[in-house]
Amino acid sequence: MAQILILVLPFLVMWWFLIRPQRQRMAEHREFMANVGEGDDIVTASGIYGTVVDSDAESLYVEIADGVEIRLSRGAVGEIIEIDEDEDEDPLHEELVDLDTGLDDTGLDDAGLDGDDDAPIDGEDEQ
Repeated sequence: MAQILILVLPFLVMWWFLIRPQRQRMAEHREFMANVGEGDDIVTASGIYGTVVDSDAESLYVEIADGVEIRLSRGAVGEIIEIDEDEDEDPLHEELVDLDTGLDDTGLDDAGLDGDDDAPIDGEDEQ
């Protein structure tokens, strides 16, 4: 009897710690995908942001820009997101960079410099 228990116990432990949690996650994900509906703001698994405008059993129709709709499989939805209406319309582009000067809206470039290449660095003498 003890020998059978020694053989069965590792399989039970593996099922309890590996297989059971994975099945629970899969069930939660299936329920999540079934609950995505019109008006939900989503991000796809590939990183596309949009708003669900229509749905059927297998597909979602998502508006990704004004007048631009794409059809997605329900499985392509990564998550439902909450968009704060007080923020800018495009939360991905928080910092604007002037393409002519390379300076952002603070007047500094990526290195934190003001764009004046001839200005001495603090602590250096002018020559």
